[in-house]
Amino acid sequence: MCMLCRNAVVFTSQIPWLLLLSDHIEHMRANLTPRHWQAFWGRQAAALAEVFEECAELIPVARREIAELGLRLDLPLGMRTEFDR
Repeated sequence: MCMLCRNAVVFTSQIPWLLLLSDHIEHMRANLTPRHWQAFWGRQAAALAEVFEECAELIPVARREIAELGLRLDLPLGMRTEFDR
């Protein structure tokens, strides 16, 4: 899913994975300068915030699902960078 596309469709089953991606994006704030973080992740973070605002009631359930199922984020190779460590 391209979360920056105006026609993006988000299914409720994707919320746990989107939360994990959002957590990763927030983690990257500590590893990048504000300018670089904004350039690499700013638009995605804003798009995710909009999704989470629209489905706020699903967030606690999704967080529980992440914990109970031991879900973890597996980034595509193209999204991995030297500062992800």
